[in-house]
Amino acid sequence: MRRRKDSTNPPTPPPENVFSADFLEHLKKLDNPWAPQEAKYAGPWKLEHMPDRLGVWAVLRTWEDLELGSMPEGVFMNPRVGDLFAIVLPLLSREPIFTLRQEKEPDGFAIETLDGVEEGREVVDWIRRPEPRIVEALYLLEGIIRSPMVLVALLEAAGPWAQEQVGRILAEKL
Repeated sequence: MRRRKDSTNPPTPPPENVFSADFLEHLKKLDNPWAPQEAKYAGPWKLEHMPDRLGVWAVLRTWEDLELGSMPEGVFMNPRVGDLFAIVLPLLSREPIFTLRQEKEPDGFAIETLDGVEEGREVVDWIRRPEPRIVEALYLLEGIIRSPMVLVALLEAAGPWAQEQVGRILAEKL
């Protein structure tokens, strides 16, 4: 049996979606606030060289194919940035667990979390300045440490020198 890639004929693009447009429109009207955001960036993702553009890379879902007309989620001149983009996308699919209160309290500006809280948000920390980028960074870092696959991908993206140093540091600490 011939596989699509083994054929001498140009690949035939698969249908854009196996579901009808009417069915997809019906799904969009359903009240399910969790699924759309989770599915939007969940991946898995891959970095693929764009054959028609020298030195340009595309980030696609693993089942997508540039030759079949798939649109990349991102296009990068620097493959390392493309790797990082592919790593961060699934992290963005998660609901942010940290928020920053804008009113100053005696200990600073409160960081609230949903993590481990059954109802509502709970204040867990305070920071001196109301800097939202700090809370966004905490959200991303928290996502990284919860996912062994993301940790591996990040370490791979860091390259062999960083991997060697991480190994040395871990050997010393453990």
